[in-house]
This record gives sequence, C-alpha cells and structure tokens, in this order.
Amino acid sequence: MYSVIIAIRKDEFQPELENLDGFSLLSKKLDLLKKIAKIDEIIIASNIKYLEDFSKKEGLKFFLRDDESLKDNAQIFIKNLLKIVKNKELIFTPCTCLFLKENLLDECIKEYENLNFSLYDSLLTCTILQALVLDDNGALNFKLIPNELNTRKLPRLYSIKNACFIISSKMASKYLNYWGKLPYKKVLDKNDVFEVKDENDFLFLKNVLRRAL
Repeated sequence: MYSVIIAIRKDEFQPELENLDGFSLLSKKLDLLKKIAKIDEIIIASNIKYLEDFSKKEGLKFFLRDDESLKDNAQIFIKNLLKIVKNKELIFTPCTCLFLKENLLDECIKEYENLNFSLYDSLLTCTILQALVLDDNGALNFKLIPNELNTRKLPRLYSIKNACFIISSKMASKYLNYWGKLPYKKVLDKNDVFEVKDENDFLFLKNVLRRAL
C-alpha cells in the first residue's frame, strides 16, 4: 500500500485552494487519489492552519511543516515526515500539477512496481527536453556550428515534472529526497499534465476550462 504526500506551502497566491470553476486543484487531486485502491493514506503537509481542520473533516492525516523545513530544505522535511507515514511506499504528488490523462497515476504505480530494483530505486515523472539550451557560459547541449543546429541531433535531456515521485520510505530515508540515486524516468507527453507554477498559469488554466465548458 502507498502513503501519498501533498505538500502545500503558504504563499501570497494559493493556487491549490483557489476556485477553479467549481473545484480547486486540491479537491481535484484528492478525488483522483481516493479512486486508487492501493492508496490508503493521504497526508497534507502544510503550514496553513486551515488545512489541518480540512484534513480532519476529509479523514486525511495532517503534517504541520515547521519554519526550518519550509526554507527549501527537503532533507529536514522528509526526515520529519517519515516519522508519521505508515506505509513502506511513498508517493509525492503536488496538486499544482494537474493530471490531464485518465489513469496516469495508476500507470506510474504499475511501472514502479514492475521496476528492476537492481537498476532503479525510485520513479520520477519528466518530459523530453528537445531544445537548444543555454547557460550563463553559452551553449550547453549543442555547438555553434550551422550544421549542428538541429534539434533532432541533440543529446537527450529530461525536464522533471512534478506529476509524481514514487520511492520507498527506506530510500527516502537514505537520500532524504523525493527520488533516489537511480530513478526510473517515466516520460510523459506534455499534453498529459499541466503544471501551475504561478498566478498566470492558474488564470490560463481557468480560461481554458471555461472555453471547454
């Protein structure tokens, strides 16, 4: 069985809790998780006090994040979180990443369970980054030669998507991270998920949903 962790950090704009045409990103994610038989524990990890009462009403577990773990310190957060989870397998899935493909999370769980654990120790979701990439020093994954400026010839890079991360509590304790040293890359189609990173993303999603109705 799996324990699912939804981390929500208090911010000026809280996309997880905003009304999105009759539902919120949090309620949408909870509806999805409650349909999966292998999930029997859902933990909301947050510093928003309202969510503690909400969790009790919904029959969920609540983990109060302290100030230290909120400073982009995944190590402290995971170390403290592991003290309360009941299952050996964990799924981290922020509700700001909306699953657009039906049964995608089920698909991720099945692939994780069928991994060769002598090769992999966890699963993360990503998309293939087929693009010319620069860093502060110039070209990162290509040469500035005309006949090399072809995205079909680029080395394969991956962009991590926050759809879900699946890892055992043992590996999470070892690496104090959402994935291990040898993660299996579950490649997603960019049309299968939508990630809300800021208010503009949220408003874009809201407008798209309105047009679809």
